Amino acid sequence: MQRFSLGFNQTSFGASNPISAAASRIGSAKSKVGSTSRIFNYCKEHSPAPSLCINQFVNITSGFNLNNIHVGNFPNAVKLNSHDAPQLGKPPYKPSDIKKAYSFPTIDIVPSPNVRKAIITIIVPYHSNFLIQNLQDFCSMSDIRQPDPGQIQIYNLGSDTNINPEVEIEANIDLQMAYAMNPHAEIRVIEAKSSGAGDLIYAIDVGSNGKNFPSGIDTDIMSMSFGATPNSYLVNASPFINPNICYLAASGDNSAPLWPAIIPNVLAIGATNLQTNTNYSRKTEAIWSKSGCGFTPYANCPYYQIPYNPNSKRSIPDVCAVGASESKVIVTMNGYIYAVYGTSVSSPIVAGILSLAVQKRLNVHNNKRLTTCQIRPFDTKQLQFLLYNFLTIQSFFFDVVEGKSGKYSAKPGFDQASGLGVINVNNLIEGLKDI
Repeated sequence: MQRFSLGFNQTSFGASNPISAAASRIGSAKSKVGSTSRIFNYCKEHSPAPSLCINQFVNITSGFNLNNIHVGNFPNAVKLNSHDAPQLGKPPYKPSDIKKAYSFPTIDIVPSPNVRKAIITIIVPYHSNFLIQNLQDFCSMSDIRQPDPGQIQIYNLGSDTNINPEVEIEANIDLQMAYAMNPHAEIRVIEAKSSGAGDLIYAIDVGSNGKNFPSGIDTDIMSMSFGATPNSYLVNASPFINPNICYLAASGDNSAPLWPAIIPNVLAIGATNLQTNTNYSRKTEAIWSKSGCGFTPYANCPYYQIPYNPNSKRSIPDVCAVGASESKVIVTMNGYIYAVYGTSVSSPIVAGILSLAVQKRLNVHNNKRLTTCQIRPFDTKQLQFLLYNFLTIQSFFFDVVEGKSGKYSAKPGFDQASGLGVINVNNLIEGLKDI
């Protein structure tokens, strides 16, 4: 996740329609925003041309003179021969390799009868044209089930021509990694108008309110593979306040902690160098040498870190996952296969993992969510309270004890380089289902 890099493709799929292309259908049964949308209601009340208003609405809320947010790592992608890539060995890893290494359940976790799907929301800047097609190619190559009509929903807050090809691959990474970990989740992709801070914050706000979507249901997991050097404005403007949502953010690719990962209401995700045995079981894992980590002066140590954190300030990451340049993963885009790396890989992987835990809880309790928001201490809905509990750490995580990023080294237990470690997926799902 360099200074900026997050790309996104968009194609209508099933019931999904980009906002900017749905002018004649806004508020209809076919619209993916619908008449309950705050955007639509505002534009209907204030503009004689609601569709034009929707395309320009971000301008009303995003007139901040800030540098672009740093999104992803387009240079962190190596184009591979489309015929040879799947046989190249390890790494680059395919989804099945990651699932083997991280002890995923052997049987997919699917929604029980009359239980909704877990919902993942991905925030990306700019618009793209081929996200769904690229996901379908990725599924074919990776032997993953194809998405159902309407399962992937794209919301374009800009226009159909608002495309930045230099960062195109990032949205494909986000969508494909999250979907690969949980191919039964509903996924919303919110395309911000630009990489500007105001546009991205507005997209987060839109994605955080379930009333902006036809189902009226809040998302369960929000994943953000972008980051910016923290400042007081970004910290104070942070919109991570919905107590029904787990907010996740990549910790950064330059060894320094970035916004929004530094926010205590956000779970910060670092990257590791995963090496596997010949059967793809986990062999060794070290923190990536460029994974964002350390303390931030902009946030005090949250209550859940107090027993482990020697500093009075927030430490990131909280957890980590594969994403080092030495352990790339495979992504497809526009007919090519890429080997990619960075914390932009790690964040959507963890988003998919946590959506499995949410789905299991929904199946058991039907309405039991998780959240990264600090509603109050010791709430069993509060994810960090559950993850940082000393009774569960050894069960829920593979400890990362090797490697160094910046001035911080991995060591046994919680540390500033790797946080709590890497999720043992099956143990986490089973451990959280009845809490």
